[in-house]
Amino acid sequence: MATFELQKFDPCPPSSRGVFDDGAESGTQLLALDIQSKYLFVDETGDKYHEYFVPGTPDIQNCGGYVDKVILYRDPALYEFLCIHGVSRETFARPEFPILHTRSPKLDLALFSLIRHLRARPGAGHVSLLDHGCTVAEHYDLLDAMLRAHSEAAESAQSALAYCGLDKSAMLLSIARLLHPDVPDRLFRIIQAEGSDFHAQDGEFDLSLTVGVVNHVANPRQALKKLLMATRFASVMALWVTTEKEGFWAVNHSGVPTYFFSRSDLATVQPKRKEGQFYSMEYVPEDQSSQTRSYVGLGEERLMSLGSYHLVFSTLKTLPFAAEVLDL
Repeated sequence: MATFELQKFDPCPPSSRGVFDDGAESGTQLLALDIQSKYLFVDETGDKYHEYFVPGTPDIQNCGGYVDKVILYRDPALYEFLCIHGVSRETFARPEFPILHTRSPKLDLALFSLIRHLRARPGAGHVSLLDHGCTVAEHYDLLDAMLRAHSEAAESAQSALAYCGLDKSAMLLSIARLLHPDVPDRLFRIIQAEGSDFHAQDGEFDLSLTVGVVNHVANPRQALKKLLMATRFASVMALWVTTEKEGFWAVNHSGVPTYFFSRSDLATVQPKRKEGQFYSMEYVPEDQSSQTRSYVGLGEERLMSLGSYHLVFSTLKTLPFAAEVLDL
C-alpha cells in the first residue's frame, strides 16, 4: 500500500501591495478569477500527480459544511460533556470538542445567555429569534444542546424559542426543515429572501443573529439597518470591518463579493433608539483568522487593516456577559 506525506504549500503568495488596494477603479489592470473546487495531488517537484474535482456550487458546499455541524452538535458525547462541565466560556475553551471554540459557537453562547436572561422575566414565553442567513439552521441545534444541558433537560430549543430562519437558498431551507421535522411550524418559520431584501416589523423579534452574512448581501448597510430595526432586545453578529475611514468591497477566494464595514458605517446604521448601542465581545485581526489571505487582489499591507468583530447591538440596560461598548 502506498503511503503519502502531505505538505502544505501556498500556490499564490500575496505581495505587499495588491491590484485592488486603491480600489478597483483606480487603475487599468484586469483580473480574471477562475474558481475550481478540487483535491490536487502533486509530487515532490510540485508537478500535478492527480486531481479530483468536487461540486463548486455554493448551495452544495454550504449544505455539506453546515449539515456536518448539525451532526457534531447532536453528538450525545457533546451533550454529556456540557452536562458535566456546564455551559460557559471556560467549557467551550476546553480541548475535548474543538468545534466549540470556533466563531459560530462563541456567538451561540452569547445568544444562549441572552435567551436565559429574557426567559427569566416574569411571564416570559418563547423568545423569538431571527437567524439571518440560517443555511440548515445549525444554530438551533447547538442552542438546543446548551438549553437542555443547562436545565437538566427541563428546557429545550422547542420550549424556549420561536425560531425564524432566513436564507436565499431554497435548497438549504428545505434541508433545514427536513432536519427539524418535529418542531411545529409556528415555532420554526423559514423565509426565502435575499439578505438585504427582507421585510420585518420594527422590533418584531426579541433577538437576531448573523454570522458575517450582512457582509455578502447586495446592500450590506441596508441589511444591517433592517436587522437592527427588526430586533427588540439584542442582535448578535460577526461583522468584518476595516480600520479605514470608508467601507469598501472586495472579492473572497470563493468569488463572493465582501463588504468591509467602517466604523462610520456602523454609526449610520444604528436605529434611532437612544438606549441602543454596539458592544464588542471579541476582535479577530484578519491575519489571525482561520482563512488568512483569502481576498483577491489585496496586498498584505491592506490586509493588516481588516478583521472581524464579534458584536452585540442591544437595547438592554445590562448584558448577561462581558462586553465593551464599541466607540464609534
